[in-house]
Amino acid sequence: MKILTIASSPFLLNKTGRLNSELLQYLKSCDNEVFSAVFSHNTLYFMEESDGKYYFDIDGEKVCEIFPLSEDISKKVGSVSKLINKLQPDIIISIGDYDETYFISTVKERDKYFNWLAILTINNLPINENYIEYFKLANEIIVTRKDAIKQLEDIGSKV
Repeated sequence: MKILTIASSPFLLNKTGRLNSELLQYLKSCDNEVFSAVFSHNTLYFMEESDGKYYFDIDGEKVCEIFPLSEDISKKVGSVSKLINKLQPDIIISIGDYDETYFISTVKERDKYFNWLAILTINNLPINENYIEYFKLANEIIVTRKDAIKQLEDIGSKV
């Protein structure tokens, strides 16, 4: 299966970066083909390889190719849309708080064929209800906080 994650750089030691790192390693160990579109990736420190590509590696072993995203939301949408068309993933897994990953709904509206699993790492409650509509296009939602489940269910979201 071909899987694309969209999250913080797996090199980051924050919550979403670590989740992305662990998920990519696990999915690869299950013989999946994995890629990651990443935000907050320091391209000055984690530089491209001689082939002009960026990779996530552990102890010198390449886990997957990564694609740094612009912090500009309109550029993210275009970049992710192009990446999806290029890679043709079977599933997209977004990892992050709702205000970090809501832009994927715009891509999903354009390219409805892919499956979207949204892993929401809710940082603060209550959840801003203006963002909930964006996640109604997700095929499945996983939240990392029990107290967020009820709020999402109360406003009609599938969790």
